[in-house]
Amino acid sequence: MPSFSSWSLLNRLTIGVVLLSTLGVVASDIAAQTLLRTYLTQEVDNELLSIAGGSIPRLERGGIESDNDGDLDGDARTLQVRPLRSIPTSTSVTLIGPAGVVLGQIGGDLNATEITSYLSAITPEKAAKYGNRPFTIETDEHDFRVLTQTLPSGFGRVVVAHSFEDIDRILAR
Repeated sequence: MPSFSSWSLLNRLTIGVVLLSTLGVVASDIAAQTLLRTYLTQEVDNELLSIAGGSIPRLERGGIESDNDGDLDGDARTLQVRPLRSIPTSTSVTLIGPAGVVLGQIGGDLNATEITSYLSAITPEKAAKYGNRPFTIETDEHDFRVLTQTLPSGFGRVVVAHSFEDIDRILAR
């Protein structure tokens, strides 16, 4: 094969244009994927903030209804605010007591991985570091975007989590 300097000017320009075009396409693909992931993460953050803002007052008054609560007719609980019930979504709301014990969880039904397995990753230091801002818990499978807030009464905290499973599936396309 002849050396590059012995190629005709047309061949060298063609190779240069093809290489620059390839480099441009690869760079734009990487940039587009990064921007899409950032945008989708911001949308998840907005969803977490919205869910937490609307759920915390109700959770503090009524809690989360467990599977064995049943219908308690005539009980004092029926006169108060009813506890939150199951919602089929990939976002989960978990109520954690002061001792770190999970008191109840709703949602997260559409995830292959449950957040309860990774709640130990949310240390009080990490929660204090991020305050009322969402942060990411990295796992072996799909990461979780998490927002944790202390109940106004101080009785416990609420963890609102959304799996990156959907985002990972979108970006894999």
